[in-house]
This record gives sequence, structure tokens and C-alpha cells, in this order.
Amino acid sequence: MDVISSARNPIFRALCQLRDEARERRLTGSILLDGAHLVQSLLHSGHMPRQLILTETAAQHPEVADLLLQCPVPRLWLSQARMSQLSELNTPQGILAIAARPTPRQVASKHAAIMDRIQDPGNLGTLLRTCAAAGVTEIYLLPGTTDPYAPRCLRAAMGAHFHLALHETSADLKDWLPRRMAVTVLEDSTSLYEADLEGPWAWVFGNEGQGVAPKLQAWANLRVHIPMVEGTESLNVAAAAAICLFEQRRRYGA
Repeated sequence: MDVISSARNPIFRALCQLRDEARERRLTGSILLDGAHLVQSLLHSGHMPRQLILTETAAQHPEVADLLLQCPVPRLWLSQARMSQLSELNTPQGILAIAARPTPRQVASKHAAIMDRIQDPGNLGTLLRTCAAAGVTEIYLLPGTTDPYAPRCLRAAMGAHFHLALHETSADLKDWLPRRMAVTVLEDSTSLYEADLEGPWAWVFGNEGQGVAPKLQAWANLRVHIPMVEGTESLNVAAAAAICLFEQRRRYGA
């Protein structure tokens, strides 16, 4: 087998570009999955990777060997040094995959979530994982939101991407959103635990520093806050989303 060992190899450089650049992921229609868990999640969703990227050592591991049996696709072999350079894991597992960038699909979801300029890939990934766990599978990403297929976002979501309908949209929400809109704000709002959460609702989760955009706040049908001990800092957006979505699920189910 041919093993890529040079950092100057054009194939290796293209892989690094796919990892680092949202534009490259859009142009090629491809994403890079890092680690056995994400590859397995892709398979469980009924999709096959386009290519596997691995080291000889990793191929001997039982979990990776099982994935090789499940994936009759082209394989690209890297030296351990190049794998360590390509993978962003602290301890690379020795396997990555190139997969098709998912296209939005129709899902049966009573509720939706709107991501308003979420900038940190880890936060967005955690939000997507939370939404999937709460049964909120229709997701809208507004302009200014980080690329949902950045490697760090994919890792934080732990495979949730493959169970969600992700829509990147620049359209004016007020013109087409088929649900009432709920936002979390401190001013002129009702306690989450006293609010009427019976849906369907579209929850808006806002930018880490600025919160939900004023225009979206003005359009909201419901403004809620999470009661907290006085004098404490506000919650991370992903933590706040988890509290809201699971309070709704606790009361009314999926």
C-alpha cells in the first residue's frame, strides 16, 4: 500500500484545507469526520462515507477493523505523523472519513430551533446534540452562525448532525416561519417555569455575547427567562437551551 508521509503531498494538503475551510467544504460538498464514533454514526444514519483515511496501526484495532468491513470504499493511508497533524483529537484514533455534506431533509418535528449568530463551533455542536436529544430535529441557522460542519462542531454534536434537518437560511423568518417564536431574554419576560410552553414553538438561541438579535426579540410571541440566584453570571447558550427544551419536553413530551 502507498502511505502518505510528506506534509507537502497535494492530497494531504487538500485534506487539511477541507478540515480548515468552510468554503472548501461547500465547494466540494464534502465534510471530514474525525474518529470512529462519527464514522459509525454516519453508517447508523444509513449513509456511506466517500473515503476512509487511516493508519496501518489503527487498522489493527478491533473497532476500526469492524468499520473497514462495513465500508467498501476507497482507502487512503497516512503515516502516524501526518495523521497526528490532520486529526484535531488530543489522541488521534487513526481513522477519519470523507463524507458527503448532508442536504436538508424533511423531518416530522413539532418544534424547531433557530440559531442566531452562534459563533463558537463547540457551542453550536452542543446545541445540535441537545436539540436531537430533546426531539427538536428541525434546525435553522441564521447568517453569522458558524459552519455546522466544522470538525469541532461535528465532534461536539457526537453524530447529531445525521439525525437533524439543518437549514442554512438568509430569508426573513417572519415571512415563512410556520411556528410561534420563543426567545430567552431578561427584560419583560416570564419565568420559564410559569410560561405556557405548549407548542408548536420555534426556539431562538442567540449569539454568545449579544444574545438574541433585537429584531427577533420584537417578533417573538413568547419571552422567557430562567430564574437564577441573584448576582450570578448568565448561563452559556447551550446550557440555557438544554433547560428550556427539556422543561418543554418534561411537560408535554416530544
